[in-house]
Amino acid sequence: MLRSSILLVVSLVSVASAQDLKIEFAKVLRQSTFKSESHSIWGGSLVKGDDGWYHLFYSRWPKHLGWAWVTDSEVAHAVSDSPFGPFQFKDVALPRRGREFWDGWCTHNPTVHRFGDKYYLYYMGNTGDGMVTGTPGKEKLNWNHRNNQRIGVAVADSPNGPWVRSDKPLLDVSRDEAAIDSLMTSNPSVCQRPDGGFLMVYKAVGKEYPMPNGGPVVHGVATSDHPTGPFKKHDRPIFTFQGERFPAEDPYIWHQNGKYRAIVKRIKHEGKQRVFSLVHYDSVDGFDWKPAKHHEISERIVQWEDGTVEQFEHLERPQVYLENGVPIALLCAADTRDANRVRHSFNIQIPLRVSLMPAAADEPAANDAAAGFPYVLPKQKPDRPLSEAMRRNYDAYPAPRPEDNELYTRFKYTPLKGLDDHGGDGTVSRRDPSKVIFENGKYYVWYTKRNTPTPPQGPDGFTDTIPSSDWDLADIWYATSEDGFSWDEQGVAVARPEKPLLGWRSVSTPDILVWKGKYYLYYQGFSEASGTRGDDCPVAVSYADSPDGPWTAHHQVVLPNGAAGQWDQYSVHDPYPLVYRGKIYLYYKSDFDGDPNLVRMQGLAIADDPLGPFKKHPLNPVINSGHETTLFPFRNGIAAFVIRDGLEHSTIQYAPDGVHFKIASIVSLMPNAGGPFIPDAFTDTQNGRGITWGLSHFTNVSTWDKNHAILARFDCDLSLDVNDPEMKRTGDYHKPDVFFEQRLSSKQKARIEDENKTLMKP
Repeated sequence: MLRSSILLVVSLVSVASAQDLKIEFAKVLRQSTFKSESHSIWGGSLVKGDDGWYHLFYSRWPKHLGWAWVTDSEVAHAVSDSPFGPFQFKDVALPRRGREFWDGWCTHNPTVHRFGDKYYLYYMGNTGDGMVTGTPGKEKLNWNHRNNQRIGVAVADSPNGPWVRSDKPLLDVSRDEAAIDSLMTSNPSVCQRPDGGFLMVYKAVGKEYPMPNGGPVVHGVATSDHPTGPFKKHDRPIFTFQGERFPAEDPYIWHQNGKYRAIVKRIKHEGKQRVFSLVHYDSVDGFDWKPAKHHEISERIVQWEDGTVEQFEHLERPQVYLENGVPIALLCAADTRDANRVRHSFNIQIPLRVSLMPAAADEPAANDAAAGFPYVLPKQKPDRPLSEAMRRNYDAYPAPRPEDNELYTRFKYTPLKGLDDHGGDGTVSRRDPSKVIFENGKYYVWYTKRNTPTPPQGPDGFTDTIPSSDWDLADIWYATSEDGFSWDEQGVAVARPEKPLLGWRSVSTPDILVWKGKYYLYYQGFSEASGTRGDDCPVAVSYADSPDGPWTAHHQVVLPNGAAGQWDQYSVHDPYPLVYRGKIYLYYKSDFDGDPNLVRMQGLAIADDPLGPFKKHPLNPVINSGHETTLFPFRNGIAAFVIRDGLEHSTIQYAPDGVHFKIASIVSLMPNAGGPFIPDAFTDTQNGRGITWGLSHFTNVSTWDKNHAILARFDCDLSLDVNDPEMKRTGDYHKPDVFFEQRLSSKQKARIEDENKTLMKP
């Protein structure tokens, strides 16, 4: 395949108040058409794979059948090393699979997306009598198949497939006979929303007008937390024009520069003729769409690389290809007719010029700063000049106010019953709880427990029986509960092995994984006293067939320290496994630098098997702050507690792919070493529901000479299924004693005294 090059003009004018895009066609290469001698080709949607190839998904059907898309279309797959072709056919992605399936006879009008590590191929499917009702040059629609159109999605780990289809439509017709989509649904366009959810715009036909046509033909909006639904419909039609039954078709939507954008096929009715063009709409919220300021894009006209101009009979099914969030190509269905009125259709790849335009000097006062920001805080980013702080309020967080932010919460704490700490004398300590799981009709938790003759004595005072630190000479214990408040300690789960096996000095900081019916405890294994040379403790693992054991130690390092000179060369702490995208994602913390203070960040290692090998992510560290690791599936990504340390401490962060974390909220009183109850931690969910409670620890609960930790329960509202207004309030109140405990050191007092003396000198 020939590699092609093309000069793309993508001008983005950096103006703080600019919101308007201007979309124009650049010249088209002659090679940027994808045609077939044997098949009619319609539409085409593009995605780039990890293999470096550009994957085109398009509709096709045999030419000898005529314009038989509604009965005989199939979604096919072609590849190129450039988004501008030339493309070569590779395979059929969604073939015919039988009249008994809702999409068994026809798949059509695909749009492909990559969300995270999976690929989603949305399409229209139908079934019916299979009769081809027209011939080449004489088009006649099979209304049985047309009215059986429904929307589906197929999912794959690679654009090369295999594609997994559902036996039910993703978006079916509404049962309400008066609904805008009571007859059929088709032509989906989907994009990810700034809050991590998903927005779909789709073609809808109702039953207001006589059958079999039905109508009017409008477009609806649906939303979901996950790319595979369920999608909730919003019943107000969009892209409508008064008095027109079929005003628009084929919108492609995306989000860019604070607005939703759409390229739409506009259908104008001039007498008995229908005139088509491509136009641009935008929307602040995805529900209320208006013609963009630079509305018109093309009257079906392209200019070829040699300067010649051509107008097609149809230029539609616009599908935008974006790189780094910027549209660079528009893929369209195009056609011409021969002398016998036979259509010859193909896909064309058009380079785009996309300009972010500055606000006009005569902008209306309503959009001017002089008009004043509205008293009622808008739920969506307003179309007006905004300060950096207000842009951040809308762009950086899932919602502009805390009570609407699913990843904002307060934390409340409750002492546990049933766990004795030997009168608080420092000889018994419990800390670092695992995730809580529910098995056998009760909750389970594992934790570090130290039971020693004395409290910790530091790196200069330890012996074989006297601990150096709170987690030295510890074993892993477990407890069970029926309510999450009262706990019954069951005993040792994983004891220290004999010297010199890994962990002979101490095993601590456990976390639990459930994988294919077995249980795995990951933990830190110390082969020397903590504090003598830092905390050198690679990750070890034990496994069992029951949460009650017995546990078998693997006796091998499953996650080693990094190589010399790397950020995690001296420590890998707090192993925290989740099942995500079919693999084991093991998050961990490391301490590094130390000049003048240690820096703490978090990394990720991934494996196909609980015993490894684990491969550390090349972008580590993936979280630039925090201390102990606490993460949970949320929507289609991963959310994380980032506590205590670093520039971004006291935040909850979210990564739609489990890697690229961004701040979702700023919170206070976060759980230390939180071990939440996560019902879907190991289900490989693509629609994580969040958390409402868990266990954490408090360290040094009395004095340093009796240094020990206790476990406690925390509660919160970080759940998509719970609405607790009390947990969404801001403004924690503390008595003055809490603040006065944050007292000045002797060194600080001396500095202030010297400063005062200097000022007092004559």
